[in-house]
Amino acid sequence: MKENVKSLLYFGLQDKICAKRRRWDIYSLPIYRCARRGITPNGRLQYYYAPVPEFYVGPDGYKGLASYSLPENQNRYRGRHEWRAEKLREYLQEAIERLKPDDYYLHPTVRRILGGDNDELPPLPLLEAMLYEKKGFPSLDIILPKDSRTGVTDTLISLLTPYLSRINTITVAGGEEGVYQELEEYFNEEYGIVVNRTKRAGKTNFVLNLWSGAEETRKFLDTMVKNGYNTKVN
Repeated sequence: MKENVKSLLYFGLQDKICAKRRRWDIYSLPIYRCARRGITPNGRLQYYYAPVPEFYVGPDGYKGLASYSLPENQNRYRGRHEWRAEKLREYLQEAIERLKPDDYYLHPTVRRILGGDNDELPPLPLLEAMLYEKKGFPSLDIILPKDSRTGVTDTLISLLTPYLSRINTITVAGGEEGVYQELEEYFNEEYGIVVNRTKRAGKTNFVLNLWSGAEETRKFLDTMVKNGYNTKVN
């Protein structure tokens, strides 16, 4: 039986790295196939990593970029610039079209440059892989995006179903009142799980943060892509 493998492209951030434009290069972000894979209830998740330099320098007319480290006193480096959102978006889109992953995830800083909203849900396969790493938890804290709509309930049910027989308590922080009521009704009536609401999560042994810009998600992916031998994809 063929193994079910999905792919996730992580656009990570290279801190204090500057992309220098060079006239003779045709630019494309490097993409690396990560040695480590995630495990989900339905198969595996293959991670790919595309490092995005934090800054760029050089005339706008140059088409290529080459990464290099900034001087130690980077605040005095006059050639440093913030990325222009439209140009960075163009480079990210080129990487997506080249690899054609099932989904992708943006580092919170990269998302901010693009003007994106960290209030969106991360890709479901990524959440599944994060949960599998922590399987066996008896209680769970869920942090919902502040503007989450009731449709998030279906995502959580799909995500948590493989583990509900082991969970005794779920604590919910954030989100709208309607979301909390849906979760309480479903998990309590169907599985007898106690569902509480709090203003501040993080008191149990595992936290599921559904903000796209959550530090837990970023740290998880940074660990996946930096531990092990990664192979560059042409």
